[in-house]
Amino acid sequence: MKNLILILVLLSSTYVFSQKEVTRTIDWQKLDKINKTGITTPVKNGNFAIFKIKNINKFLFQVTVTGNTVDLQTEMPDELQKLFRVKKADQTKETDNEATEEAVNDVKTAVALMEAEKTNSVPITLTYTTAIDVTLKATLETMLDTCKVYFKMAKEISNNIGKAKINRIKLINLAQQDISFTEMRGKVSSLKISDPEEDYEAMESIYKEVEKLYKKAKTDATNAPAATSTNIIDAYNKIKKSYEAIEKDDFLNLYKEIKYLSDELSNEKNFIVVSPPVQMIDDYVNFQVSANPLTTNSLAPHNTKMEFSFDVPSYSGVEVDFSVGPTLSFGKGAKD
Repeated sequence: MKNLILILVLLSSTYVFSQKEVTRTIDWQKLDKINKTGITTPVKNGNFAIFKIKNINKFLFQVTVTGNTVDLQTEMPDELQKLFRVKKADQTKETDNEATEEAVNDVKTAVALMEAEKTNSVPITLTYTTAIDVTLKATLETMLDTCKVYFKMAKEISNNIGKAKINRIKLINLAQQDISFTEMRGKVSSLKISDPEEDYEAMESIYKEVEKLYKKAKTDATNAPAATSTNIIDAYNKIKKSYEAIEKDDFLNLYKEIKYLSDELSNEKNFIVVSPPVQMIDDYVNFQVSANPLTTNSLAPHNTKMEFSFDVPSYSGVEVDFSVGPTLSFGKGAKD
Protein backbone atom coordinates (compact mmCIF):
# COMPACT_ATOMS: atom_id res chain seq x y z
CA MET A 1 0.00 0.00 0.00
CA LYS A 2 2.85 2.36 0.80
CA ASN A 3 4.34 1.70 -2.63
CA LEU A 4 1.02 2.57 -4.31
CA ILE A 5 0.70 5.84 -2.43
CA LEU A 6 4.29 6.73 -3.33
CA ILE A 7 3.61 6.08 -7.03
CA LEU A 8 0.52 8.27 -6.94
CA VAL A 9 2.40 11.08 -5.21
CA LEU A 10 5.22 10.84 -7.75
CA LEU A 11 2.70 11.02 -10.59
CA SER A 12 1.22 14.15 -9.04
CA SER A 13 4.64 15.75 -8.54
CA THR A 14 5.69 14.95 -12.10
CA TYR A 15 2.55 16.58 -13.45
CA VAL A 16 2.90 19.69 -11.32
CA PHE A 17 6.57 20.25 -12.06
CA SER A 18 6.22 19.45 -15.76
CA GLN A 19 4.01 22.50 -16.19
CA LYS A 20 5.84 25.22 -18.07
CA GLU A 21 5.29 28.60 -19.67
CA VAL A 22 4.88 28.58 -23.44
CA THR A 23 5.06 31.85 -25.40
CA ARG A 24 3.09 32.49 -28.55
CA THR A 25 4.35 35.55 -30.46
CA ILE A 26 2.96 37.78 -33.17
CA ASP A 27 4.87 40.43 -35.13
CA TRP A 28 2.95 43.71 -35.15
CA GLN A 29 4.55 44.64 -38.46
CA LYS A 30 3.18 41.44 -40.04
CA LEU A 31 -0.44 41.58 -38.93
CA ASP A 32 -1.70 40.85 -42.44
CA LYS A 33 0.11 37.52 -42.37
CA ILE A 34 -1.17 36.73 -38.87
CA ASN A 35 -4.73 37.53 -39.96
CA LYS A 36 -4.42 34.97 -42.76
CA THR A 37 -2.62 32.16 -40.95
CA GLY A 38 -3.53 32.81 -37.32
CA ILE A 39 -1.72 31.29 -34.34
CA THR A 40 -2.45 27.59 -34.71
CA THR A 41 0.33 26.04 -32.63
CA PRO A 42 -1.44 24.65 -29.57
CA VAL A 43 -0.26 24.72 -25.96
CA LYS A 44 -0.40 21.59 -23.83
CA ASN A 45 -3.30 21.42 -21.40
CA GLY A 46 -2.12 22.46 -17.94
CA ASN A 47 0.77 24.57 -19.21
CA PHE A 48 0.74 28.36 -19.07
CA ALA A 49 0.24 30.32 -22.28
CA ILE A 50 1.92 33.72 -22.62
CA PHE A 51 0.97 36.12 -25.40
CA LYS A 52 3.71 38.36 -26.80
CA ILE A 53 3.54 41.18 -29.35
CA LYS A 54 6.88 42.27 -30.80
CA ASN A 55 7.82 45.23 -33.01
CA ILE A 56 5.02 47.42 -31.68
CA ASN A 57 6.02 50.99 -30.87
CA LYS A 58 4.73 51.64 -27.34
CA PHE A 59 5.59 55.33 -27.72
CA LEU A 60 2.90 55.45 -30.38
CA PHE A 61 0.38 52.85 -29.20
CA GLN A 62 -1.19 52.19 -25.84
CA VAL A 63 -1.78 48.45 -25.81
CA THR A 64 -4.36 46.56 -23.78
CA VAL A 65 -4.43 42.76 -23.62
CA THR A 66 -7.26 40.95 -21.87
CA GLY A 67 -7.99 37.26 -21.46
CA ASN A 68 -8.57 34.67 -18.78
CA THR A 69 -6.96 36.29 -15.71
CA VAL A 70 -5.04 38.67 -18.03
CA ASP A 71 -5.20 42.42 -17.60
CA LEU A 72 -2.27 44.27 -19.11
CA GLN A 73 -2.00 47.86 -20.29
CA THR A 74 1.07 49.80 -21.45
CA GLU A 75 1.69 53.40 -20.47
CA MET A 76 3.99 56.03 -21.90
CA PRO A 77 6.60 57.17 -19.32
CA ASP A 78 5.85 60.60 -17.83
CA GLU A 79 9.32 61.83 -18.81
CA LEU A 80 8.47 61.36 -22.46
CA GLN A 81 5.05 62.97 -22.48
CA LYS A 82 6.45 66.51 -22.46
CA LEU A 83 8.54 65.73 -25.53
CA PHE A 84 5.38 65.06 -27.51
CA ARG A 85 3.90 68.47 -26.75
CA VAL A 86 5.88 70.03 -29.56
CA LYS A 87 3.32 70.81 -32.25
CA LYS A 88 4.17 70.17 -35.87
CA ALA A 89 3.73 73.87 -36.63
CA ASP A 90 6.20 74.77 -33.86
CA GLN A 91 8.96 72.37 -34.89
CA THR A 92 10.76 74.99 -36.98
CA LYS A 93 10.74 77.30 -33.98
CA GLU A 94 12.13 74.53 -31.76
CA THR A 95 15.12 74.11 -34.07
CA ASP A 96 15.82 77.85 -34.23
CA ASN A 97 19.37 78.65 -33.16
CA GLU A 98 19.41 82.36 -33.94
CA ALA A 99 20.02 83.47 -30.35
CA THR A 100 23.22 81.47 -29.88
CA GLU A 101 24.46 82.34 -33.36
CA GLU A 102 23.97 86.01 -32.51
CA ALA A 103 25.80 85.42 -29.23
CA VAL A 104 28.82 84.09 -31.13
CA ASN A 105 28.79 87.19 -33.32
CA ASP A 106 28.85 89.31 -30.15
CA VAL A 107 32.07 87.60 -29.10
CA LYS A 108 33.53 88.28 -32.55
CA THR A 109 32.67 91.98 -32.18
CA ALA A 110 34.19 92.04 -28.69
CA VAL A 111 37.44 90.55 -30.00
CA ALA A 112 37.59 93.24 -32.69
CA LEU A 113 37.10 95.98 -30.06
CA MET A 114 39.95 94.66 -27.93
CA GLU A 115 42.27 94.25 -30.90
CA ALA A 116 41.67 97.89 -31.78
CA GLU A 117 42.22 98.99 -28.20
CA LYS A 118 45.40 96.97 -27.87
CA THR A 119 46.97 98.77 -30.82
CA ASN A 120 45.46 102.15 -29.98
CA SER A 121 47.88 104.85 -28.83
CA VAL A 122 46.64 106.24 -25.54
CA PRO A 123 47.99 109.71 -24.61
CA ILE A 124 50.38 109.58 -21.69
CA THR A 125 49.48 111.92 -18.81
CA LEU A 126 50.52 112.45 -15.23
CA THR A 127 47.86 110.02 -14.08
CA TYR A 128 48.14 107.59 -17.03
CA THR A 129 51.82 106.85 -17.18
CA THR A 130 53.85 104.78 -19.63
CA ALA A 131 54.18 102.03 -17.02
CA ILE A 132 50.40 101.84 -16.64
CA ASP A 133 50.00 101.80 -20.42
CA VAL A 134 52.42 98.86 -20.74
CA THR A 135 50.58 96.95 -18.01
CA LEU A 136 47.19 97.62 -19.59
CA LYS A 137 48.37 96.59 -23.05
CA ALA A 138 49.80 93.34 -21.63
CA THR A 139 46.50 92.60 -19.84
CA LEU A 140 44.50 93.36 -23.00
CA GLU A 141 46.75 91.09 -25.06
CA THR A 142 46.23 88.17 -22.62
CA MET A 143 42.52 88.90 -22.48
CA LEU A 144 42.38 89.03 -26.28
CA ASP A 145 44.09 85.64 -26.63
CA THR A 146 41.73 84.13 -24.05
CA CYS A 147 38.68 85.62 -25.79
CA LYS A 148 39.79 84.11 -29.09
CA VAL A 149 39.83 80.68 -27.44
CA TYR A 150 36.42 81.41 -25.91
CA PHE A 151 35.10 82.51 -29.31
CA LYS A 152 36.19 79.21 -30.87
CA MET A 153 34.55 77.21 -28.08
CA ALA A 154 31.35 79.27 -28.12
CA LYS A 155 31.08 78.77 -31.88
CA GLU A 156 31.46 75.01 -31.47
CA ILE A 157 28.88 74.90 -28.67
CA SER A 158 26.48 76.99 -30.76
CA ASN A 159 26.80 74.55 -33.65
CA ASN A 160 26.22 71.62 -31.30
CA ILE A 161 23.14 73.28 -29.82
CA GLY A 162 21.74 73.68 -33.32
CA LYS A 163 22.41 70.02 -34.14
CA ALA A 164 20.94 68.92 -30.81
CA LYS A 165 17.69 70.80 -31.42
CA ILE A 166 17.35 69.21 -34.84
CA ASN A 167 18.11 65.75 -33.41
CA ARG A 168 15.47 66.20 -30.70
CA ILE A 169 12.79 66.88 -33.33
CA LYS A 170 14.03 63.95 -35.42
CA LEU A 171 13.80 61.64 -32.41
CA ILE A 172 10.31 62.86 -31.54
CA ASN A 173 9.20 62.21 -35.11
CA LEU A 174 10.86 58.78 -35.05
CA ALA A 175 9.06 57.91 -31.81
CA GLN A 176 5.78 58.53 -33.61
CA GLN A 177 6.47 56.08 -36.42
CA ASP A 178 4.88 52.64 -36.60
CA ILE A 179 8.03 50.69 -37.47
CA SER A 180 9.86 47.63 -36.15
CA PHE A 181 12.45 47.79 -33.40
CA THR A 182 15.28 46.88 -35.79
CA GLU A 183 14.37 49.69 -38.17
CA MET A 184 13.98 52.14 -35.28
CA ARG A 185 17.35 51.24 -33.80
CA GLY A 186 19.01 51.69 -37.18
CA LYS A 187 17.50 55.15 -37.67
CA VAL A 188 18.41 56.27 -34.14
CA SER A 189 22.00 55.04 -34.45
CA SER A 190 22.39 57.06 -37.66
CA LEU A 191 22.00 60.27 -35.63
CA LYS A 192 25.32 61.52 -34.28
CA ILE A 193 24.73 62.23 -30.59
CA SER A 194 27.84 62.97 -28.52
CA ASP A 195 28.21 63.96 -24.87
CA PRO A 196 28.95 67.73 -24.73
CA GLU A 197 29.72 67.95 -21.02
CA GLU A 198 33.51 68.06 -21.37
CA ASP A 199 33.42 70.78 -24.06
CA TYR A 200 30.79 72.73 -22.14
CA GLU A 201 32.82 72.70 -18.92
CA ALA A 202 35.92 73.82 -20.86
CA MET A 203 33.98 76.77 -22.29
CA GLU A 204 32.75 77.79 -18.83
CA SER A 205 36.30 77.56 -17.46
CA ILE A 206 37.59 79.88 -20.21
CA TYR A 207 34.73 82.32 -19.58
CA LYS A 208 35.69 82.55 -15.89
CA GLU A 209 39.25 83.34 -16.99
CA VAL A 210 37.90 86.12 -19.24
CA GLU A 211 36.01 87.56 -16.25
CA LYS A 212 39.19 87.72 -14.16
CA LEU A 213 41.13 89.41 -16.95
CA TYR A 214 38.32 91.90 -17.51
CA LYS A 215 38.39 92.97 -13.86
CA LYS A 216 42.16 93.47 -14.07
CA ALA A 217 41.88 95.41 -17.37
CA LYS A 218 39.16 97.59 -15.87
CA THR A 219 41.43 98.38 -12.91
CA ASP A 220 44.45 99.03 -15.15
CA ALA A 221 42.36 101.45 -17.25
CA THR A 222 41.16 103.47 -14.24
CA ASN A 223 43.11 106.60 -15.26
CA ALA A 224 42.96 105.97 -19.00
CA PRO A 225 40.87 108.15 -21.31
CA ALA A 226 37.09 107.47 -21.14
CA ALA A 227 37.07 105.95 -24.63
CA THR A 228 39.51 103.23 -23.56
CA SER A 229 37.45 102.24 -20.51
CA THR A 230 34.25 102.32 -22.59
CA ASN A 231 35.67 99.97 -25.22
CA ILE A 232 36.85 97.50 -22.58
CA ILE A 233 33.47 97.58 -20.84
CA ASP A 234 31.60 97.18 -24.15
CA ALA A 235 33.77 94.24 -25.17
CA TYR A 236 33.16 92.44 -21.87
CA ASN A 237 29.41 93.15 -21.92
CA LYS A 238 29.12 91.53 -25.35
CA ILE A 239 30.99 88.45 -24.12
CA LYS A 240 28.83 88.27 -21.00
CA LYS A 241 25.69 88.58 -23.12
CA SER A 242 26.86 85.76 -25.37
CA TYR A 243 27.57 83.51 -22.38
CA GLU A 244 24.12 84.17 -20.90
CA ALA A 245 22.45 83.44 -24.26
CA ILE A 246 24.22 80.09 -24.50
CA GLU A 247 23.36 79.31 -20.87
CA LYS A 248 19.71 80.09 -21.57
CA ASP A 249 19.57 77.27 -24.13
CA ASP A 250 20.47 74.89 -21.27
CA PHE A 251 22.55 72.70 -23.55
CA LEU A 252 23.27 69.98 -20.98
CA ASN A 253 19.58 69.42 -20.21
CA LEU A 254 18.84 69.47 -23.93
CA TYR A 255 21.43 66.72 -24.35
CA LYS A 256 19.95 64.73 -21.45
CA GLU A 257 16.52 64.82 -23.12
CA ILE A 258 18.00 63.63 -26.40
CA LYS A 259 20.08 60.91 -24.74
CA TYR A 260 17.10 59.67 -22.75
CA LEU A 261 14.84 59.50 -25.79
CA SER A 262 17.50 57.87 -28.01
CA ASP A 263 18.21 55.26 -25.31
CA GLU A 264 14.51 54.49 -24.88
CA LEU A 265 14.00 54.17 -28.64
CA SER A 266 16.98 51.79 -28.75
CA ASN A 267 15.56 49.61 -25.97
CA GLU A 268 13.78 46.54 -27.34
CA LYS A 269 11.59 46.33 -24.23
CA ASN A 270 9.75 49.40 -25.47
CA PHE A 271 8.71 47.46 -28.56
CA ILE A 272 7.40 44.34 -26.83
CA VAL A 273 4.17 43.65 -25.00
CA VAL A 274 4.04 40.46 -22.92
CA SER A 275 0.92 39.24 -21.14
CA PRO A 276 0.94 37.46 -17.78
CA PRO A 277 0.78 33.64 -18.11
CA VAL A 278 -2.65 32.01 -18.48
CA GLN A 279 -3.07 28.34 -17.64
CA MET A 280 -4.56 26.13 -20.35
CA ILE A 281 -7.50 24.51 -18.59
CA ASP A 282 -10.05 24.48 -21.41
CA ASP A 283 -9.98 23.83 -25.15
CA TYR A 284 -8.43 27.23 -25.82
CA VAL A 285 -7.48 30.58 -24.30
CA ASN A 286 -8.83 33.70 -25.94
CA PHE A 287 -6.76 36.88 -26.02
CA GLN A 288 -8.28 40.24 -26.90
CA VAL A 289 -5.93 43.01 -28.00
CA SER A 290 -6.57 46.73 -28.32
CA ALA A 291 -3.92 49.08 -29.74
CA ASN A 292 -4.99 52.68 -29.31
CA PRO A 293 -2.79 55.42 -30.87
CA LEU A 294 -1.53 57.83 -28.24
CA THR A 295 -2.37 61.50 -28.64
CA THR A 296 0.62 63.17 -30.23
CA ASN A 297 0.93 66.44 -32.08
CA SER A 298 2.02 64.92 -35.38
CA LEU A 299 -0.04 61.75 -35.43
CA ALA A 300 -0.37 60.28 -38.89
CA PRO A 301 -3.97 60.11 -40.13
CA HIS A 302 -3.78 56.37 -40.88
CA ASN A 303 -3.06 55.46 -37.26
CA THR A 304 -6.45 54.46 -35.91
CA LYS A 305 -7.50 52.25 -33.03
CA MET A 306 -7.14 48.55 -33.78
CA GLU A 307 -8.89 45.73 -31.96
CA PHE A 308 -8.66 42.00 -32.59
CA SER A 309 -8.83 38.71 -30.73
CA PHE A 310 -7.56 35.19 -31.31
CA ASP A 311 -7.55 31.77 -29.66
CA VAL A 312 -4.58 29.73 -28.56
CA PRO A 313 -5.76 26.09 -28.73
CA SER A 314 -4.77 23.42 -26.23
CA TYR A 315 -4.02 19.75 -26.57
CA SER A 316 -4.46 17.12 -23.89
CA GLY A 317 -1.78 15.65 -21.72
CA VAL A 318 -1.85 13.40 -18.65
CA GLU A 319 -4.11 14.99 -16.06
CA VAL A 320 -4.16 13.79 -12.47
CA ASP A 321 -6.56 15.52 -10.12
CA PHE A 322 -5.93 15.19 -6.40
CA SER A 323 -8.22 17.99 -5.34
CA VAL A 324 -9.09 16.27 -2.03
CA GLY A 325 -6.06 14.00 -1.87
CA PRO A 326 -5.74 10.35 -3.02
CA THR A 327 -8.38 7.94 -1.65
CA LEU A 328 -7.91 4.19 -1.30
CA SER A 329 -10.38 1.44 -0.30
CA PHE A 330 -9.57 -2.23 0.26
CA GLY A 331 -11.50 -5.22 1.66
CA LYS A 332 -15.12 -5.93 2.51
CA GLY A 333 -17.07 -2.89 3.70
CA ALA A 334 -14.05 -0.64 3.45
CA LYS A 335 -14.65 3.14 3.53
CA ASP A 336 -12.92 5.91 1.62
